[in-house]
Amino acid sequence: MTSHPSKTVRTRRTLIKKTVFLFSGVCLMVTIIHFIIPGQVAVVRTIQIGANPISISRLIADPAKMNLISKHLINQNDNSDKDSCNHDIPVMMVGSSFKPGVLKIKSDCNSTKNHISLFSINNNSCSVTWSFNYKFSNNVFINAYSLIKLMRNKDKVDALLQRFKEYAEIEQNIYGINIKKEKVKDTLVVVIKERAKSYPSVPDVYSRVHLLQKYISARSAKEINFPMLHVQAVGTGEYEMMVAIPTNKALPDSAIIQFNRLVAGNILTAQVKGGHASILQGIKEMENYIQDHQMNAPALPFESLVTDRLTEPDSLQWITKLYYPVF
Repeated sequence: MTSHPSKTVRTRRTLIKKTVFLFSGVCLMVTIIHFIIPGQVAVVRTIQIGANPISISRLIADPAKMNLISKHLINQNDNSDKDSCNHDIPVMMVGSSFKPGVLKIKSDCNSTKNHISLFSINNNSCSVTWSFNYKFSNNVFINAYSLIKLMRNKDKVDALLQRFKEYAEIEQNIYGINIKKEKVKDTLVVVIKERAKSYPSVPDVYSRVHLLQKYISARSAKEINFPMLHVQAVGTGEYEMMVAIPTNKALPDSAIIQFNRLVAGNILTAQVKGGHASILQGIKEMENYIQDHQMNAPALPFESLVTDRLTEPDSLQWITKLYYPVF
């Protein structure tokens, strides 16, 4: 009589076959990983940004603004990975005269030679390319995990590029103020223009404001907006001051007061808070905006004195609306 193997023996043989098959599969996978995966892989990720290339060049050249961007990206990035390292990534606009910037973020420690390059497409857009090398280990078992980490790192880079795009496409982030293009509404103004040997003080400005207010009231007219101010250096040690108030109707000239009719064209507006430094910085950013968007300025910028500076001595609390005529 022929004997048949017991059920226990058959089960043991099946288990041995599966173990051998699994071990062979692992060995095959290890061999493939060992021969296919190089020492390092070059990775390139790209995204397009709908923003002016010159403004982006200026942004990345400003260390203070790049620090803000770094914080913006880090705050939203997942830094829970224990293998993350701090990276100072050079950022540059190809062909730009502006100096490169530095983006400070956390990323995979195996990610090396990180570099971000921007390329101008047209006046309203540019592309951003993030390239890096990803280093692998000599240990094939570690490399199996490194492949998974590489895919995660690509996803993180894509997410960071998307956040950079979202940040850069908000013009207020670029210029630091909310610049709007509007039409000139207050076209009728009375003006006092004077020269002085020193920069006009707040009492100097408001003494002229009060003269204009009395002049308007005496002629049964009305003020329709805040007082306007423009001060500029002329020559050596001299300043020219223009103080104006918009009115509801045309008024005659006097010995020291002139009536002007402004062109009802386009004008840039922005509101700033702070003293002279904040105002000058706001005007500078509006001039950057004009240059970036290939506009022309047919007239001088001016301040609209929203806050009464005589009653508010703290210049940090001043609210000023800036106007810059353009076409």
